[in-house]
Amino acid sequence: MQITAQDVHLLIVEDSEDDALLLLRELRRGGLNPIWERVDSPSALQQALLRGGWDAVLCDDSLPQINGLTSLAMVRAKYPDLPFFLVSGTLSEELAGSAIDAGVTDSIIKGHWARLVPALRRELRVSSERSILRQKEAKVSEERLRLADVIDSANCALVVIDSELRVAMANSAAERLIGASRTKMVHQSIGKWLSDSERSDCLGLLSQLLQRSEVCVSPDGALGSWQLRPDTGTPTTVEVSFSGLELQGKRHLTLVFREAATRGNWVSALEQGEARFRRLDEEALVGIFMTSPEGELRYANRRWCEMTGLSEQEVQGRDWATAVHPEDRARFLSDWEEAVRRDREFVADYRLLGSDGTVRRLNGRFVILRDDQGRVSGHLATATVVA
Repeated sequence: MQITAQDVHLLIVEDSEDDALLLLRELRRGGLNPIWERVDSPSALQQALLRGGWDAVLCDDSLPQINGLTSLAMVRAKYPDLPFFLVSGTLSEELAGSAIDAGVTDSIIKGHWARLVPALRRELRVSSERSILRQKEAKVSEERLRLADVIDSANCALVVIDSELRVAMANSAAERLIGASRTKMVHQSIGKWLSDSERSDCLGLLSQLLQRSEVCVSPDGALGSWQLRPDTGTPTTVEVSFSGLELQGKRHLTLVFREAATRGNWVSALEQGEARFRRLDEEALVGIFMTSPEGELRYANRRWCEMTGLSEQEVQGRDWATAVHPEDRARFLSDWEEAVRRDREFVADYRLLGSDGTVRRLNGRFVILRDDQGRVSGHLATATVVA
């Protein structure tokens, strides 16, 4: 069976055409299909870098018009992570070490080509994984920006708190109510602005809500009247409501504060705000679900239901692991149980088998949820499709 060679776009900094052809021959023998350009001067290198599209740079360490370290500096100024291989006719251990310290990916001696293809394949794989990670981070950043826009557009005071009861986000209305800038509020405990008499009870209730414990609250999420202690010093009575929010795969709460004197005007705004946050959760690009300690699904967003081919009603109470591909299930569950035993976050790639037979390769992240006594109360997970 004929194996298709892997395309690789190479920028070769080399003044000897013969040496470049020898290098290309070794790459083809190793199963690569180089799509290449050879340059031998600073200006030609600069033009090639501006055109872009390179997977790696292979550079002679000494050319009449430019040396390896100068070429490296030009490449790093444009592409900090692009694999850069220094190719030399004679390379001492000291020079090789200095090159690595300067940012060279690897060094290859001409004529000793055994390491070239494996090293290049390795760096291409790492570069691809790094690119995927950056794309995921960009999606997370975009989601946070969308959330920030929603928060700031609300008329009522909105504060997002994380699992440690710290402020993660706040809008301008919250700044005015609490009398502190967002910069000052972020990373501070929300308890800082609660009255001494109510602080313990309020924080305990918020902790339970973050753990999704069975708490008796109003169907509309109203938590009642609380006393705030703004930085201005004048205590304020506010009506408080909450909604759950999954942000970067972690449970958060959105707290809505409205001064009690104007309560009659905020119900509609609250409903609109909660609807926006639910829509953010449902429009997430990743699957999000939460399980009981035994693995039974308690919650799954729309994206997870699409991945499994099940409705929201059908996923409730199911053992979520039954969706893992049978060939991956035993290994996956063993690794997950080990992560739970060691009390650590679990990240793994696995295949998901949908109800219609569709197989998807996913990257999953699983976080252990605990109650006030430190007992495992469930697991929160995200699932991202891997291309």
